[in-house]
Formats: sequence, structure tokens, C-alpha cells
Amino acid sequence: MVSVLKSLNKLFTARSRFSGLYFWLCVLLLFFIFDLGHILPLKPQSLHLWRQADCLSITYNYYADNNPFFKPSMQNLGNSGTGQTISDFPILYYFIAVLWKIFGQHELIYRSFVYLLSITSLWAIFKIAEKHLNDTLFAMITCFSLYMSPMYVYYSTNFLTNLPALSIVFIAWFFFWKYNKSNRRMFLLFSITLFTLAALLKVTSAFSFVALFLIFVFNDIILKKVTKKDTIITHPLLFILASFISFTIVFSWILYAKKYNEQNNGGFFLIGILPIWNFSKNEILNGFNNIKYHISKDYFFPTLQYILISTLFVLIYFFRKANQFLLQLIIISSVGFLLYIMLFYQAVIIHDYYVTNFLFLIPIILFSLFDFLRKNHSFIYNSLIFRLIVLTFLILGIKFSFNEFKLRYTGWANVDWEHHGKSLSHITPFLDSLGINKEDKILCISDRTINASLYYMNKKGWTGYGKPYVDSVLIKSRLDQGAKYIINYDPNLAEKKDIAPYLNQKIGGFNNIDIYKVSIPKEQ
Repeated sequence: MVSVLKSLNKLFTARSRFSGLYFWLCVLLLFFIFDLGHILPLKPQSLHLWRQADCLSITYNYYADNNPFFKPSMQNLGNSGTGQTISDFPILYYFIAVLWKIFGQHELIYRSFVYLLSITSLWAIFKIAEKHLNDTLFAMITCFSLYMSPMYVYYSTNFLTNLPALSIVFIAWFFFWKYNKSNRRMFLLFSITLFTLAALLKVTSAFSFVALFLIFVFNDIILKKVTKKDTIITHPLLFILASFISFTIVFSWILYAKKYNEQNNGGFFLIGILPIWNFSKNEILNGFNNIKYHISKDYFFPTLQYILISTLFVLIYFFRKANQFLLQLIIISSVGFLLYIMLFYQAVIIHDYYVTNFLFLIPIILFSLFDFLRKNHSFIYNSLIFRLIVLTFLILGIKFSFNEFKLRYTGWANVDWEHHGKSLSHITPFLDSLGINKEDKILCISDRTINASLYYMNKKGWTGYGKPYVDSVLIKSRLDQGAKYIINYDPNLAEKKDIAPYLNQKIGGFNNIDIYKVSIPKEQ
């Protein structure tokens, strides 16, 4: 048994012509372990259905209405009655809409593209780690460490732009690494272009590019390193100019998005901050408990947090022996993470996807640890026991991630889908049979999300979103805007005295969903 393990150790301890095969075999194995073949064709459901439906609704409007690129809209028509609103730079939505026009409207296309982008980024991490460490096993552990995060696996086959932004960041670092090795300007420009695209998708993904810029300023300008070997950027003027253009583009987009929403439908998407100082002491403490819960269930394998924090302290203590660039990148990114939590505290304590881009720290810290051991403690680095411990830890982390990932599609998070989402996703032919056509506007009073029910039905109109509770005032305002039909799947709403008069002309029922033609009470 020992001889077999030693043979395996030798097999993975250096780069080999089969390393790519090992990588893709692991990708295939994880694909089947997490049953992603079942997940990819699914309609939007489970955790954060709200935001999933928003992304898909904007995509659908590009697909169905041929919206101009800079004039995105969603199916919830909002107070303006146009549905025009904006959040992320819509290049992903627009691109998927183009694919839908070619192949048809299928969630499989959207999910698959996001998944393939994530795999491409893992390949980028793998190639950097393998060539730098000259070790296939640790390179694979570095990239697949992300699968110890249920959040990463979940959003790697989902509709939100956070994970695609993170994937593009990893690919951007791959081209920067290529630039560092070859000194070719083309790779530097590729890298900055991708960093810019990631920041446009999610501005929070810009933190590692900002960290790179600060490292450049500190090392190449303040310390004024003169040797080519120690210089971070060998084309400083090009880097400064390209970075300035990048920051200008991102800042201009934010201003455009803010103005676009002010002129159309503001209030749907956050373009600003939700800082911690707006909370009371008790609210901050309660929020901190929520974050601890997310760490234990959503972010990553709980033991991993202790590994990462301990590694960071070890690298700082032995900073002279650590890779200076990686250490600076980790420290600046970690500080950026803490500042980010303070600025978006209200969102972070509720939504796990707000911290998706900081999963960047997992592979980079592990990579730094392996690099430190390789250079300073080779007896540990090459130890079969150490490798088995690390590999076992990875397997346990993936097992934890699998269990939590599975719960997202079988547990409480998917109750809404089972109760009414599944029916809504099949109701469109029935609505058509009732004479409800594409132009007719619908009000789904029982849906508290912005777009979910409307996306399921391929209809435009409004939902119960916008007020703490649905009442006759909300209904009347939507009827005044042209709503012709009301959809309801909440029997409690139908029994409310101020709402019931609007629901006295039922024209059909589909499973547990009732469809009403608009009926305005006489006293109105």
C-alpha cells in the first residue's frame, strides 16, 4: 500500500504531459458528484430566486423585444410603465439573449455558459499554480479548493453575474502572469481589459485589480525598484494609462446606470452603499451572527477559515521568506474585504452572493502557502504524509460542500418552487387558451419578488413588490397603469376585505393558481 502511495506521490509531484488529463478527469468527476447535469436545465429556483429572476428577466427582454444594448428593461414595468432599469453592465444578458435567438429560450444555455466560464477560470488557476510550483497535485488542490464552497458551486451554475465576474478575474490574472513571464505588452492589455470587464459586471470584483495597482505604486514608484527582476510592471506608462482608462470606463458606467435608473425606474437595484454605521449596536451584533451562520453553511468548509487565517499569520510572521507580491496581494485584498463588509453590511448579512468575489482569497492563500513551503520547508512540501493530509482535507471540504449544495435544491430554500414556481413555469399555454395575449399586462399580487412570476409566465406587468404588504391602493395603481388580469396563489390575500372586491371575476385556475379578469368595485 505504501509503495502504491509513493508511486502516486511521484506521479503528481511534477508536471507531466498527463496533467491536463488529470484536471479534466477531476472536472468530470465533480460534475457527476454534484449532479450538475440535473441542475443545468432547471428553471430559476432555490436560494435568491429574486435576483436570479431579475437577471433572466433583463435577458428575456433583450431576447423578446430586441432592446438596444444600453436600454435594458425587465418584465416588471415599474412605476414608469416601461420596465427600463439597470444594474450590472448587461453584456452577459445581451450575449445570452443572442444565443437564445439562435437556439431558443433555454435556461440550460445560460447556466452552461456560466459553468464553462467557471471551468475556464479553474484551468487558468491550475496552469499558473502548476508551472510555478512545478507540482500537479498541489496545483489541482489550489484550483479545486473553490469546490469546498457551497456558494461557489451553486453560483457556478446560476444566473447571477457575481460568479462570472470572479471567473473573469481569475482569467485576467492568468494573462497578467503570462505578461510577467514573457514581458509582452499584449498580455498586459488582455489582463487589464478582462479586469475592466469583470468590474463592469460587478464593481466589487475590481478589488484585486485595485490591489495590483497599489502594489505597483508601492514597489515600482515609491520604493523605486530599478532591476527588471524586481519590477512588478516593466511597462509602467502603458500600465498607468490603461488602468486610468479602465477606472474611467467603470466609473462612467456607474454614473450612466445611476442616471438611467433615476430617469426610468429607480429603487429596484442598489447602486450605492449600505454601511455598517447606519446600524445600531444590537443590529450590528445580530448581523454578525448572520455572517457567522453564512461562514458555517454558505461560504466554505468551516475548518477552511482557520486554515486561511493561520496561513495568513504565518506568511506575515515569515514575510521575508514569503513571496512578497503574493503576500502584498493577500493583505491588501483582505483589508479590502473588511472595508467592503463595512460599506455593504446590510446586504452582506443577508445575501451570500455579495461576498462571492472574495472567494478569490481561497486559492491565492493556499497557493502562497504551497509556494512558501516549497522554497523554505521542502521536507514538508515533498512529504507523502503532508500531501495525504491536504488531499484528505480537500475531500472532506468537498463532501461538506456537496451536502450544503444539495440542500439548496431539496430543502427549505426550494419550497416556493414546489408550491407555485413549478406551476407558474407551465402556465403560459393555459393563459393563452384564456385569451391572455403577449400584450396584456398582468398583476401577480402574491409574488413579493420583482420578476419571478412574470419571468415564469413570459408576461409583463407587475408583482406585489414595492410595498410592505399588498392592499387595494397598490392594486388600483397597477390597474390604472393598464393591468388587465390578476394572478393569485395566496388564499390569505383573496380573503382580505379590501382586495376581495377586485377578485370577483375568476376566469380560470391552474393547479393552485387563480386567474382573474380585472374587476373594479362599483365604489371605485
